[in-house]
Amino acid sequence: MALRDNPHGFICEKVMGGSTGAIETFRVKLLSNTIITDGDALMASAGYAALTNIASTDGIVGVSASMQTSSSATNPNIEIYPAMGHYIFSGQCSGTLTQALIWTNVDIEGTTGIMEISEDATSLTVVKLVGIKSTSSAAANGEAMFIWNKSLWAQTAPS
Repeated sequence: MALRDNPHGFICEKVMGGSTGAIETFRVKLLSNTIITDGDALMASAGYAALTNIASTDGIVGVSASMQTSSSATNPNIEIYPAMGHYIFSGQCSGTLTQALIWTNVDIEGTTGIMEISEDATSLTVVKLVGIKSTSSAAANGEAMFIWNKSLWAQTAPS
């Protein structure tokens, strides 16, 4: 049975490795004149965080933990959840999530406020699916748990 189609960006669900309590964020400067929503994937651009160009994503800085609603703000500080391997995120799939997709590398798609996992696209392999969210199921519009493959926090960053 299909689940409700409600793309909402990405959520930082947990931190692996013994961390307890609140999930910590990291402060970065946002590229000027950029509007973002909580849950948007962000990339690096000239030393700033910027909205991810879904078509050519090479490296993810993190996921926005705050909103920036003014397009005229000059390099505001924002909070992000870093795209580090021990941060586990969740997101809705644009199609059908199946158990066979777990441990595969797939893409993301969408724009501010409606980013989601593109479970049938593998040209950029931005994320690795690691599970099905406990409040979801393997179905159309299912929510998957994932880590970032293309992270600028990796010791060997993508080129």
